[in-house]
Amino acid sequence: MNWRSLASRAAVLAVLWLALAGTALAAAPEPFDPDRALDHARYLSETIGDRPAGSTGEQAAAGWLAARFEELGYTVRVQPFNFSSEGQQRIGMNVIATRPGQTGYGIIYAGAHYDTVKRIAGIDYGGPGANDNASGVGVLLEAARVLASETVTPTLTFVAFGAEEL
Repeated sequence: MNWRSLASRAAVLAVLWLALAGTALAAAPEPFDPDRALDHARYLSETIGDRPAGSTGEQAAAGWLAARFEELGYTVRVQPFNFSSEGQQRIGMNVIATRPGQTGYGIIYAGAHYDTVKRIAGIDYGGPGANDNASGVGVLLEAARVLASETVTPTLTFVAFGAEEL
């Protein structure tokens, strides 16, 4: 293949790439950032720490999650619910973040639980929940960030579930 043939093929490919990918590149979402997801998981597991269902840790996490979703532009609702644990009535919370889509195109749900197993004295059980499930919540928040500025047809609903570890 001579230089002239190679140059003309490169020119054709460049024109096709600009014609086909130019619009897609302008509208491409910001990429998923695993470091951001990890930062969220660290905050939940290290700064907030233990988050057993109905605890002040779970309440702190719910408030923090609601604030993160609101910063991303989602409409946020905290859904309290009653449950019984160890003979006591407690309150858990789901954090629901929604971005409306077009009518008639349905809803896409994504969720992760943010509470942790309760620590039991003298037993290596429970804890700050980095892998169960702060990591899942970190991914959930990062996915919400990536999709926050995207044009989507269905409604997007992200749910951070409380009291899953009962």
